[in-house]
Amino acid sequence: MADQKPRLCHLVKWPDFQGYGFNLHAERGKAGQFIGKVDEGSPAEAAGLKEGDRIVEINGTNIGNENHQQVVGRIKSLGDEVKLLVVDPETDKYYKDIKQIVRSDLPEVVELSAVRDKVAEDSAETEANPEPQEDRDSSPEREPSPEPEREPSPEPEREPTPEPPREPSPEPEREPSPEPETNKENEEPEPTVISVNSVTNTEPDSKYVARHCHIVKWPDFQGYGFNLHAERDRPGQFIGTIDDGSPAQAAGLQEGDRIIEVNGANIESESHKQVIERVKAGGNETTLLVVDSEADDYFKKNDISISSSSPNVSRLSNPPREGSSPAPAPTPAPTNGTVEPPAPQPMKPVQPAAQPAAQPKPVTNGNATNSNDPMMGMSAKEMREFLASKRKQDPKKKRDLDFATKVSMLQKM
Repeated sequence: MADQKPRLCHLVKWPDFQGYGFNLHAERGKAGQFIGKVDEGSPAEAAGLKEGDRIVEINGTNIGNENHQQVVGRIKSLGDEVKLLVVDPETDKYYKDIKQIVRSDLPEVVELSAVRDKVAEDSAETEANPEPQEDRDSSPEREPSPEPEREPSPEPEREPTPEPPREPSPEPEREPSPEPETNKENEEPEPTVISVNSVTNTEPDSKYVARHCHIVKWPDFQGYGFNLHAERDRPGQFIGTIDDGSPAQAAGLQEGDRIIEVNGANIESESHKQVIERVKAGGNETTLLVVDSEADDYFKKNDISISSSSPNVSRLSNPPREGSSPAPAPTPAPTNGTVEPPAPQPMKPVQPAAQPAAQPKPVTNGNATNSNDPMMGMSAKEMREFLASKRKQDPKKKRDLDFATKVSMLQKM
């Protein structure tokens, strides 16, 4: 890896050159921000920037997840100098192959700078401006002769002579130089730093999007209507069969989708059971951030991390539905794994049926009598004699009686 080393390029604006002298662009199908055309004799060229370099860090901050506008704004905010950690395509591939994160504190990083030494800077400034600058030393005996073809400017920047004059602007970016062979995006001539002369769309390809599915249970449908499962040799949790006409289908879920978030929480490292508990915890509604297999492969290939706050997320939801009156049943449909008790029905008052007046029973010696009981009304002695006679006539003990007589006696008892 002799030549495969990251470069930390220290860019400093020169008073006789407008801006840094490089273009910033994105490439379709590739994540990140890349260096475009680098002007000859520019601070960018002196600092070691090369066309095709990918920017990893700006002043020590990794910008891998930032879009074009964020990167441009970060460079503009740093004034007249900036440090860019960059890798050329071969170096970029080498570090991805070995799964090494490129950082500015790695020992193999090569540091380059566009800072001029004092003598060279003074000499260039004297040639560029007929009047000495207030912030630089100048010899009293050296009096520059005025040049009639350009007006001296008290500002440290001026219109360069070797190139077509560029219109200065209070903003830090310059107007991109014309390149007929590239598709430039014409931007207003603002900011100093960079110009854009290639594709500026840093968002992922629009056909690869994640889906944020908000699913609400319907009162006339049991559950959400989808299965959750894991796949062999593939990490993560996936959507299985989806019921036709279900809330899950209406909310945009598709069979084979990989789940990234449940209710805003990333679940890529969670187990099957943990994911199920998260879905159940939502009660009658849940939100799932999912990607289909093609989008999943695209995002992984381009090192694009997806969350519900990412710009390339399509937000879907199943429409609410008024519940139709369910048919009477002994138990209602289960809701989220539990059975709701039926609502109490108002009770109608029941009128007691008219009862016939009770007829008083005849009372003998203070006791109610039953005309069917032969022992009622007997004295204790009479009852003992009656029971004794019954015992003597027990057909089981009379062996001289025939069978029919015994049956008759048993029926009378």
